[in-house]
Amino acid sequence: MEAAVIDKIGALTAEIAATITTGTVGEALYLPPGSTLQRAEQFAAQPRFHRHHYQTERLADFVAYAKAAANKASSAQPTAYVQPNGSGAQAVFDHGDATAPQWGHHHATLKLKPAPAWQAAQLMACATRSQQQVIEWLEDWAGAISAHLTDGAEIESRRAITALRRVKIEAKASTTNVEGDMSRQRSALESIEASGDTDTLPAYFVLHSPLFVGTCMLQIVIRLGVREADGKPALALRIVGAERLAEETSTWVEKHLAEQMGEALAGVYVGTLETGKP
Repeated sequence: MEAAVIDKIGALTAEIAATITTGTVGEALYLPPGSTLQRAEQFAAQPRFHRHHYQTERLADFVAYAKAAANKASSAQPTAYVQPNGSGAQAVFDHGDATAPQWGHHHATLKLKPAPAWQAAQLMACATRSQQQVIEWLEDWAGAISAHLTDGAEIESRRAITALRRVKIEAKASTTNVEGDMSRQRSALESIEASGDTDTLPAYFVLHSPLFVGTCMLQIVIRLGVREADGKPALALRIVGAERLAEETSTWVEKHLAEQMGEALAGVYVGTLETGKP
């Protein structure tokens, strides 16, 4: 390459560098047509900053990693963000602040596993069930479920299962009520009746379980009712206050992280964080 060309390239490079420094504060770069960019960092002896992403399903391991990483990055304002339903959290260690922002490339993610008993209850409540299916659910999770009558009195699991096995659920003959000019036929749901050993038939169950492994123990009320399924009556389980349960769990996770992390974190918040791209 001729010396004149090399000198011209050098002068152009110096001019671009000066423009970047004085005119754009490093936020833009002019490239001649046909030019391409290459990341020089990949050829360096070490990276410019951490790009580590740690992920776990274990709350204790998340706390241990986050505490160690936060202590090393205390000047970078490390923070944690808890999922609104309590299912996990994210910690960002190179957060920075308004005067010295950082990239947020070093972070940890906690994805908690649903508690098996809670997962089984959700599955049972997603559709109508036969008497045998409800009985098997009670038998499988006998250690985590208590049965209760309408007045709140607890009954033995054995008695509850016996009552469910003996009760007869059937639809009464449908009737038609006439109100003014409008006719209304009662639905099958309104015509269902139960007969048999109804004195010990549970009105609701209480599942003693956290929503996610490692989180707070909850008393989850699950009501027993009857619904129409394909024109026939069937049993149905309804979880009471699911949103409240999620809120209690997220509040517990937020408090637990704040207590365990102490001053290592600049803050713990409920919500999600999105970082914009330059």
